[in-house]
Amino acid sequence: MKNKLFIFVWLFSLIPSVCFGAPAVMRVTPTGAGAKDGAAWATAMSPTEFITDITTNSEAGDVYYLCGETFTCGAIDSTLRDATLALPLQVIGVKATTTNENPVASDFPSTAETLPIMALTTNAWLAGDYYIIKNIRFTGTADSGIIRPGAIDMVINCTFYNSSGTANREAFYTQSASVFTLNCEFISTNGNAYSGNNAGPLFLKNCILRNSVGGFYTSNGNTCLLLDCIIYNNTTGLSFASYLNQVLNCTFYNNTTGITIANIAYGQKITNNIFHTCTTGINQATAAIPMSFYNYNFYYGCGTTTVNVTEGANSDETQTQDPGFVDPANGNFAIGSALRAKGYPGVFSGGLSTGYISPGAVQPKMKKKTILF
Repeated sequence: MKNKLFIFVWLFSLIPSVCFGAPAVMRVTPTGAGAKDGAAWATAMSPTEFITDITTNSEAGDVYYLCGETFTCGAIDSTLRDATLALPLQVIGVKATTTNENPVASDFPSTAETLPIMALTTNAWLAGDYYIIKNIRFTGTADSGIIRPGAIDMVINCTFYNSSGTANREAFYTQSASVFTLNCEFISTNGNAYSGNNAGPLFLKNCILRNSVGGFYTSNGNTCLLLDCIIYNNTTGLSFASYLNQVLNCTFYNNTTGITIANIAYGQKITNNIFHTCTTGINQATAAIPMSFYNYNFYYGCGTTTVNVTEGANSDETQTQDPGFVDPANGNFAIGSALRAKGYPGVFSGGLSTGYISPGAVQPKMKKKTILF
């Protein structure tokens, strides 16, 4: 619970800054209009003016609203246009060209939603520090990530899809940066969906990593926290070559290996997760990993549950009752009653009642994934 509290304290410390009056608000559409200065929707920027402005003229507190179906963009390098914690730079997708843009982040990501698409083709966006990026689908085939965020960036309700036929190409790549991602989806046809190198801390909350060679990979860094994430249909779900990582309340489904841990990766805390239909649940390079903790994990339909891992007494490596996912083939991993009362003991709201935190990721109750603005 302390981990969750830290995340949300950190997250909400940024929210007041979103409410400051921005130095400038610009509108962007796929083709632009009129004078293309972005001052109003009638004079919206096109992607060309947007790229020029954000890379050469943007200031802390600027806000760019993107409305439309597909924005075909060239390379974007805004690493020299950093913002501040008090005045972050924001790039936000919206549904309608209204006079009162203030979109609320949706509560679940989906590639089927009508989010604006930033099509970067073979290019990449190298972002500056203290950016908030919301409600956009990113597509492309770039090497080392379609987007490479800066330090202390926040990414909310976005999807990232790298469809390159070349091996080892990531959808999302960060180096030497701390990034918070909420309600995001990551896919890479021939590489890692999300890669962090010498980066940290990295926070992923309510994210999906799927249909990739690797779901999440981190090396030479530390302190990654994955909370309430769904990792499925990957060769390797998570791969840690770094230390002090935590994986809490996540669901692993149909991965060849759920989690791979290198022999240098000490201090792992992996608790209250579900491993379902994985050839191997957790594969640790050596049994002599200090300061690592595994408990309250549940395994079903796995060929091998763990390798070189000593599970806590409250884990169940011989789970015989199906967790009862509602519709895993279509991405619905809400669990049935079999596991709801078998997770980590917890004190619920107000501390009035004691029960169990259900294992696996929290699944939205909505039948249809809907973006709310």
